[in-house]
Amino acid sequence: MQEKIHKFKYWFENVFWYHYRLHFLGGLFALFVVVSMVVMFANVPKRDYEMAIVAPFPITEEEMTPLLQLLAIEVGDTDGNGKLYYLINPILVRNEMEEAMGEADTMRLINLFATPENKLFFMDSETADFYLQQTDFIKGSDIGLPFDTAKIPLGNLAAKGFLPPYLKREFFALIQDMGDVPGRVEDYYEYEYKIISRLLEAEELAPDLSSTAQLPETAE
Repeated sequence: MQEKIHKFKYWFENVFWYHYRLHFLGGLFALFVVVSMVVMFANVPKRDYEMAIVAPFPITEEEMTPLLQLLAIEVGDTDGNGKLYYLINPILVRNEMEEAMGEADTMRLINLFATPENKLFFMDSETADFYLQQTDFIKGSDIGLPFDTAKIPLGNLAAKGFLPPYLKREFFALIQDMGDVPGRVEDYYEYEYKIISRLLEAEELAPDLSSTAQLPETAE
């Protein structure tokens, strides 16, 4: 028995470890990375809804609370897990002098255009006009909204209480054209229709948004 242990120790130290230690340690590191990523993605909760706001000023999570409450009412718990989890992506648009600083934000927006989970975008008029030439959006009338254009006017969302006061400007909704969709187009864009309709009807922040809506969890 002692002889076998001695032979194994000799083989491990003088053959395996001497010749293959770098391969072995590299394999362990790769396995650690894979396991860590699996655990990380497994613990990320499924989002009930995702959208984006493209604005010339940064918007904090607290300032997005009215919109999150609106999502809680109009979207609700889409996966039935008893939790409300939404993500509003604030994208900061910059002027030409800040163009280099804004490259990361521009790339984030371009990536969102390629994300089927993020179909709804709020933009000011100039930004909306620019991106209408860059990608495809559906007309409001395609899903039952009274607008035969892809640039759907929402009015002054800050005055209505849905955005912070310094964003007092007209905002427009743009809905990504996802091409051929399963089932009826109106059903596929059901939540976009509900959200936009509620914003069009609101003259000010509706009382039930602050009094009865459950405040959802947000992305960290």
